[in-house]
Amino acid sequence: MKLWGFKMERIRIKIEPETAFASPIQSDTLFGEFCWHYRFLYGDRKLNELLDGYNNNPSIVFSDGFPENTLPMPTLTFKESPFKGIKFKKDRVERYKLLKKFKKKTLIEKSLLASLIKEKTLSADIFLKIVEEEKEEEKKPVHLHQKQIHVAIDRATGKSREGILFEKNYTFFSTPIEIYCKFNTEKISIEEIEETFRFMGMNGFGAEKTTGKGKFIHKIKDWDLPEIEKPNGFISLSTGMPEEVEVKEPYHVKFFTKFPKHGTEIFLEKDANIFKNPVIMTARGSVFSLKEKKEVYGRVFYLSKVKTHIHCGKIIPLFVRF
Repeated sequence: MKLWGFKMERIRIKIEPETAFASPIQSDTLFGEFCWHYRFLYGDRKLNELLDGYNNNPSIVFSDGFPENTLPMPTLTFKESPFKGIKFKKDRVERYKLLKKFKKKTLIEKSLLASLIKEKTLSADIFLKIVEEEKEEEKKPVHLHQKQIHVAIDRATGKSREGILFEKNYTFFSTPIEIYCKFNTEKISIEEIEETFRFMGMNGFGAEKTTGKGKFIHKIKDWDLPEIEKPNGFISLSTGMPEEVEVKEPYHVKFFTKFPKHGTEIFLEKDANIFKNPVIMTARGSVFSLKEKKEVYGRVFYLSKVKTHIHCGKIIPLFVRF
């Protein structure tokens, strides 16, 4: 498939975490990490070529990271009240418990979602029924969030501050993570992506790389997402924000405010701040009605005082009927 006159290849990147992660594997963070590591390997000129005209001619776009064999649960809303027709208090309590369970479910088995996409028009009722019929089995968690105690450091002396403790959250993965990627073969090669991910895995992803967090090994796999004809919408596989001209109502979206930071390399820039401006993003699993079928949706944001820096809000879609 061609987009804006150039060809985009599609791959799936499977990473196997070797240490805990201090940052969630979100597509915008992944794009930033990729660019810093690409710059280290290939230099400023190659990075500038990669980012030249990125908003209208994206060179590489990522999804969020998902535990192996899962995809995000679509954030569809109910067309009618889920309590409709329920009269007795006991039944209403049971339905409320089911809705709480439904709300907490953020991932769905990839093969199950693929079969639903090919066979049905998706709705919240379908997924509520799936959650209702799920057996209460004790499953091994795909990730574990744990807090660790740290001692505050006195920046003037470099020594620990007695009695000043604080907690930090870390994620430990028990399963490989899958990331979907589309890239423009005229701007970047599969060999460059391979090498950049290898370096990123050695150096670490996200926060606290210098303390050993975010290390992984990776493999390039074939794209395995389902495709359908004549979709009317898409599930977002990325953390991003579509352009207004790309989507229309109705849409079922989870918004959140992100407070992004620059990479540590930003201190090489004059008058730079570690923090970018905050930005409103849409979470993975958000469902949009499309105006036009494209390979990539979304926009870039300019959140930094350094004018050449961009924040990626591009989205990889999973097309559906809903």
